Amino acid sequence: MGATSSKKGHSNKGEVLQQQPVQPTQPPYNGIPCDYQFLRIDIPFTIQMNLSFLSNPNMQMATSDPNAYVPHLTQMYDLGYRLLSFQLTPGSIQSSGFMSMTSTTTLRAQAIFRKNEPKFQPDERFSLQVIKSSIESGTFLTGVHSMSHTSSQTQSQTQHLYQMINDYACRGCRLRCIEITGCYRPPQDLNMYGPQTMGVGSGMAYGQGHLHSRSRIYGVDLFFEIPQHPSPELYQYQAVPLKFTAQLNVSMGFGTPNQNWGLQLDWQGVMNQYLGTGWRLIEVFNDMSSDTSSGMTGFGSSSTTSVLNIIFIFEKSQSRLNDNTPMYEGTMVEYQAPGSVSAGIGTSTMVIDTNWDNVIGNMGNQGWELITILQTPATTTKMQFMGASMTSLMWMFFQRQIVSASLPPLGFDPPAPVLPYKQ
Repeated sequence: MGATSSKKGHSNKGEVLQQQPVQPTQPPYNGIPCDYQFLRIDIPFTIQMNLSFLSNPNMQMATSDPNAYVPHLTQMYDLGYRLLSFQLTPGSIQSSGFMSMTSTTTLRAQAIFRKNEPKFQPDERFSLQVIKSSIESGTFLTGVHSMSHTSSQTQSQTQHLYQMINDYACRGCRLRCIEITGCYRPPQDLNMYGPQTMGVGSGMAYGQGHLHSRSRIYGVDLFFEIPQHPSPELYQYQAVPLKFTAQLNVSMGFGTPNQNWGLQLDWQGVMNQYLGTGWRLIEVFNDMSSDTSSGMTGFGSSSTTSVLNIIFIFEKSQSRLNDNTPMYEGTMVEYQAPGSVSAGIGTSTMVIDTNWDNVIGNMGNQGWELITILQTPATTTKMQFMGASMTSLMWMFFQRQIVSASLPPLGFDPPAPVLPYKQ
């Protein structure tokens, strides 16, 4: 395990597709730029038991150990930085030993910090704490209309996650980000027609008549700032669900299938509504709920449509709850990340190139603060010898403080002042 830190990042090998501002402002930006610091950490995943956030403490979950990365994060706070985003780098998986009795899995995480945050008052002091939570999801087949068309639904339970946010907010703590860092899949219930219990001892059950069901429990890390100063400001949080429709159309081509994605998410509408009434965006994440249908559309062609549930989390200080003055504006940048999958004797590696530091740094020069990087379902693959190449579409969400624009420079010399008449 190790950690690497960078100020400006590496050369950008990905591709920025487009930038879509919610409320365009006139350059130049007169606010405070974001001074970013990037930290990458290799995190081993271990099997852990007696996790209090699981409904059954005897379950075993492959999840990250906070002791492997929290010390690196707290060192950045000692240097005057504050955490903006922590996430496992999509696709950064390296496994070995699966042909023997033991196996190890390592994932790379990236923590993104900023310095000189405008709202960071000199008399405020925070420490960072990671709280473990979980999302329990159950997937069941909702119908087989024909041999060429199926549909399924995944429902998620997030009560413990929201309870933790409320409990810590009441203590003056501030949520910084959320990341899924573990997964447990209990044995499947093979009863084809009875009630389908989702998870060992989870207590969740869905109705009769489903042909097949399976469940997963995801470990979630909640990153909170714990105030170290007296009488901290209290904040209120608002979780706003939004449907994200992703459609994949596949048709036969010469040698390889043609894959075309269509994505629809009204992120602009929800950001306009809440940023426009004084709220501040904290996180955008997928709660693992979905409705999926797939079927054949012609000879060698198919179409799959998934409707995901994306949660936008906003915060607002309790002293400003009745003040709807906009404080922030938002934007989103699409980023196309290349990747590859390779396999050898006893090892397998999947890597997605996330050298987006320069992209984020350039946005920071204009005052844009990164909120999160959302991995969309839009991933295309191309098979190769002993592996495959891929591209994954990422959505980067930013916001920045609204400041008064400066007067534009005059295009001509001002007239000479009129002197008072001398007698």
